[in-house]
Amino acid sequence: MKKTSVFLFAVSILFFSGNSMNLTALEENASVSEKGDGWASYSTGLYYKNLAVNAKSRDERNSLLEKAIVSFSESLKSKNSMGRVYFQISECHYLMGNPEKTENFARMSIEADKDYFPPYNRIYGLKIAAKNYEEGAKIIEQYLQLKPDNTYSLYLMGVHYFKYAKKPDKSLEMFKKVIENSKKGDVPVYYLENSYYNTGFIYYSKSLFSKAAFFFKKVYEMNNSNSNAVFMLAESNMNFYNVKEAEKYALMYQKIYPKNTKIRYILARIYYLEGNEKALEYLAGVKRTRSFEGLVSLALYNELTGNDKDAEKVLNAIMKHGNNLISPYVAISRIRLRQDDKEKAYRALVNAGTAAFRNSLFDAAERMFYKALELKKGDAKNIYYYLARTHEEKEKYSLAISYYIKYYNFSKENSILVHIGYLYGVQKKFNSAYPYFDRAQKIEPDSPTPLFFRGLIQIWDGKYMSAGKNIKAAIKLRDDDESFYFYQAVVYEKIKDIDKAVESLKLAIKYNPRSARAANYLGYLYTEKGIHLDEAQKLIETALELQPENGAYLDSLGWIYFKKEDYQNALSYLLSAEVKLDQSDSPDSVVYDHIGDTYLKLGNKKMALLYWRRALKLEKNKTIEQKIIKAEEKQEIK
Repeated sequence: MKKTSVFLFAVSILFFSGNSMNLTALEENASVSEKGDGWASYSTGLYYKNLAVNAKSRDERNSLLEKAIVSFSESLKSKNSMGRVYFQISECHYLMGNPEKTENFARMSIEADKDYFPPYNRIYGLKIAAKNYEEGAKIIEQYLQLKPDNTYSLYLMGVHYFKYAKKPDKSLEMFKKVIENSKKGDVPVYYLENSYYNTGFIYYSKSLFSKAAFFFKKVYEMNNSNSNAVFMLAESNMNFYNVKEAEKYALMYQKIYPKNTKIRYILARIYYLEGNEKALEYLAGVKRTRSFEGLVSLALYNELTGNDKDAEKVLNAIMKHGNNLISPYVAISRIRLRQDDKEKAYRALVNAGTAAFRNSLFDAAERMFYKALELKKGDAKNIYYYLARTHEEKEKYSLAISYYIKYYNFSKENSILVHIGYLYGVQKKFNSAYPYFDRAQKIEPDSPTPLFFRGLIQIWDGKYMSAGKNIKAAIKLRDDDESFYFYQAVVYEKIKDIDKAVESLKLAIKYNPRSARAANYLGYLYTEKGIHLDEAQKLIETALELQPENGAYLDSLGWIYFKKEDYQNALSYLLSAEVKLDQSDSPDSVVYDHIGDTYLKLGNKKMALLYWRRALKLEKNKTIEQKIIKAEEKQEIK
């Protein structure tokens, strides 16, 4: 299955020819009859036009269309609903195969009624048919200037920018606006589902597989019968080695399409890495295909069946082409072990483990490193380090610390002592953390690092005054580190000394002008105080230029617009923040609270209550509870 074919399936049926945008005869008739004069001629025109659509011959159709045009032209004399009348004349010329007159009357329709969308859509269709993609985009962009939240136009431009203009970032912008619109009000399910799908596909095409999987999952949640979404969930998850999710969706897809080679290949790799005997069955089916997947499957199949010589030949060929798959490394390590070449087996296992680690396959990495450790006699410090890192990633902090200690006994690296203290801090075992910082400080008394990390852990421990002293001492030893000033600002904010927090953040930005977090933090402090809002906006926009996907920064910008009483812009950025934070599986009660406040200002109490309740689910907050009580009381009075 080609990547593009999956995307085009999602959009091809959305590509309206123009007729699908026409109102029914009854609706059109009603729209004109409300105006009084001209409705009879208009109704007659619609009658002839509808007869023409069902005519058996071209001559009959054109004759009926000519009569329709005469009737529509007669209705123009009433000066009522002229935009719709001109559009119907345009449609008659379209059905007669006259693109020039079709466009002329469509433009007359727009001139008469700029808010009426069908003539824009008709001109767009003409331009696309003529492969004049730039002009096609311009006509829809013209409409979007008048109606920036029009769902169909946004969706249409999302397809256009991807399919014709080859501008995936612009395409993403359009689809995300459709998604944002769904949070403000009703968006047809069809557009929302496919906006999620196409957003996922664009991220997939950029090799941003984790983000892609997030949006494909949104599709699946809306419509679990969307088999394309199921396929892409399996493929995306496998590409960033989220093997549990990849297996789940691959098995779902296989139930629908049991012979699909790509799905069988995904399952084969998963079971091979897990040491599951099912791998042999799946590899046997894929290895016969003339493809890269077939080549890898052949190598892995040969390794599993003990045909090491042939397996090695194919594996060497694969590795020469810059293969970034983990399974070939695992296969090589197994072959070397059977050959009893311990040194080469050790190196292969380390390569397999580090490849697994880089791809966040920590269970597989752990197995490889432990096997390597069995082969290494004496100095195994590198394996100790890898095992420590692996256990840390799996949040098995006690095991991680034990291996960092073993690594330190060989390496004597002072930074390892500091890191061990940090890991105790992560576990909130603060009393166990501090002695490691003391040891590191004694060994390197001129190093600011142990002082800084002691201060950082003390912030977590709620010892803000002590934290401030240690961070200040670190700054005396090195006065140009952005992190030191950033966390000094955190301390000052905690003790309510906002002016000093501001000064610390200015220094953080001075020493690292590209510090997005410092720019955002400073902008947010200004916003909370209601001061220097223009400067705050520039700071946060700078942060977003550096990290455009950061949900916290989008929230900050939305909150500035709120403070400036620009509630529509505020809502747009706050809803974008919600999407980004949901995508990273880190929803924030503050963002929900801000969205609730903004909806209230826009007069939508129902949505305000919805978001405040979401905020409370994440974190208890008396202020939000009071907002809910107050809003509910007012609703009851009404």
